[in-house]
Parts: sequence; structure tokens; C-alpha cells
Amino acid sequence: PAPAPAATLTRAPAGIIHGDLNLSNFFFSRCEASGAVSLSVFDWDQTHRHLWEYELAQSALGCLMLAEGGALPDGTTPVPQANPTQMLAWLAEGYEEVRGPGSVNRARLTRMLQLKKTFYARFCARAAAEGEMPADMAWFIAYVNKWMAAHPPGGGE
Repeated sequence: PAPAPAATLTRAPAGIIHGDLNLSNFFFSRCEASGAVSLSVFDWDQTHRHLWEYELAQSALGCLMLAEGGALPDGTTPVPQANPTQMLAWLAEGYEEVRGPGSVNRARLTRMLQLKKTFYARFCARAAAEGEMPADMAWFIAYVNKWMAAHPPGGGE
């Protein structure tokens, strides 16, 4: 079948995203004088234009890692509380509280999470194959490679 005319296609909501939202890139601080809490977000080297769901998927990736790969740093301890399905639902609900009901395409969000997993699988496999990785990243690359061996992207277990 021929593709739909461009005029009938709808654009998915996209914009500038951080690209690496995870707990290690947040810092909360409290002002001693006023008690006000502020949030700092850092590590902006992966900032780019993408679908909003891609940012939400990045935020859920840690939960998926824990659910499938076990506790960091070595994955030997299961994390039964990690529920990526629930995490995606919470992220979508929070986003929709601001952007409106139906503003998150949940099927696309699930695909974006699998895309992030595939990216991490390929990145870490290549880093291990090339060797000479930074010492502070070696444990993480080993963890991801162990996770992917047990739970490959695409569900090919």
C-alpha cells in the first residue's frame, strides 16, 4: 500500500529532551534559611530532539534494568519491587496530568523502552569488545552485558 499523504499524517509530540534522565543525574538541595527545596539536573551531553516518549522511556530504563537484571552493581540480588509496567504507567499518568489525557501513546512508549534497551545492549557489547573502558564504567558495562545475555532486546530469551 502507498504511504498516507503527508497532509494526513499527525506528528508525534517531540522536542528537546535531556536524553539521560535517571536518578544519578538529579541533585536535590534544601536552602537552610528558607527551607525551600531545589532540583538540579545535570549531565546534558545526550541532549537532542526526539519524541517525548523517548525521554519517559529513559526514565523507566533503570526500573527495567532492576526487574530483569537484578540489583546493581552485579545483578546477583533480585529486585522484586521493580515493576517496569507500573513505572511506565506512572510516568504516562504524570505526563498526562500536565499535557492532557491521551497525550502519551502507550504502545509507542513501550517500543521506546525497548529501543533504549537495544541501545544499551549494543553500546555495552561494543565497549566490552573494544576493551580499555574507563574503570568507573567497567562494572556498569559488565552488568548490562550480563543483563542482556539473560534478557536480550526483543524478548529473544
